[in-house]
Amino acid sequence: LHAATLTDNNNTNFTITGDINLAAPHLNNTNLSGADLSGAELDGANLFMADLSYADLSNANLDGANLGNTNLSYAYLSDADLSRADLKDANLFGADLSYVDLSNAYLSRAYLEGANFGLANLSGADLNFADLNFASLRDANLNFANLSGANLFNAHLGYADLSGADLSGAELDGAIFQNTLYDSSTTFDNGFNPTTVTGLVLVPEPSSTALLGLGGLALMLRRRR
Repeated sequence: LHAATLTDNNNTNFTITGDINLAAPHLNNTNLSGADLSGAELDGANLFMADLSYADLSNANLDGANLGNTNLSYAYLSDADLSRADLKDANLFGADLSYVDLSNAYLSRAYLEGANFGLANLSGADLNFADLNFASLRDANLNFANLSGANLFNAHLGYADLSGADLSGAELDGAIFQNTLYDSSTTFDNGFNPTTVTGLVLVPEPSSTALLGLGGLALMLRRRR
């Protein structure tokens, strides 16, 4: 933590300078707006309802942290570890989450409008009823993510991997698909036919791929004979 001014629950300001490990601290309701927390160790931290707007959390370790109802609008979180973090009802409007690890994170009802999830790992993440309006999910890993009821209006899903994801009840009007992967276990809303949508690419079943590989090998062996 670099020379950040904090405000505790009693609105008392105090300043911390230098690099320290804040593993599992209680910083709920703390004002950290604009703070430099790059590379900070905040795994398991309680930041419930904290103000982290415009904060620099790049490369920070927030594994398993409680960020429920936290204000992270316009925060810079590139390369941060947010795996298993609780971000329920958090505000991440316009936040930079590129290259972030959000695997198995809880983002139910989070406000993610305009956020950048480029190349982020969202495998197994719970985005139930999250607002991803105009968010960028280019090249994101969404394997087995729960996107049921999510608002993906005008979201960019180019080159994202939706294999095994649940998009039942999701708002997909205006969503941009470009070489976006899905497989037979991906769940779409009733009436949504992915085979008719330009830009959605069905990943072959492993068995089919294996058969194709064996067929090619057999053909090569025949030619050698």
